[in-house]
Amino acid sequence: KAYAAFVAGSIEPPRGRLDVPLHPARKGKTRPALPGERGAQPSQTEYSTRRRWTLAGSLISLLEAHPLTGRHHQIRVHLRSAGTPILFDPLYGRGLMPEALAGAPCARLALHARRIDVPAPRDGGRVVVEAPFPPDLAALVEWLDARGEGETVGA
Repeated sequence: KAYAAFVAGSIEPPRGRLDVPLHPARKGKTRPALPGERGAQPSQTEYSTRRRWTLAGSLISLLEAHPLTGRHHQIRVHLRSAGTPILFDPLYGRGLMPEALAGAPCARLALHARRIDVPAPRDGGRVVVEAPFPPDLAALVEWLDARGEGETVGA
């Protein structure tokens, strides 16, 4: 699985792995586990930064995230724990939206399932399904390009 995530800030290094055990929290949320905490679930997400924009003093990044485990809200919690919450995330990003995003053409969780690659059921090959950005996220890219100073980081 590959997800696109628009995040507040920039994660360093631009490519890496977040290895943060997770623990169920109240109200259906998930949180990073405390060291040695019972019930902690191993959890890993690989990421790579694709683009960055500087917009009115705020930094916005577009990441590609690959969850290696499948925990509840894993990508959202991992990116928040790295200090780069997903834009417009009502659960894990409250109060962390840069004012520079006022008027952005997207107001929902800026996370998108870009690609899934699974074994073919009969021939042993692979089935790959890719999904382009939906209209609001495509409009967000155009909006950031028009208002911010952007740079491509990875391929």
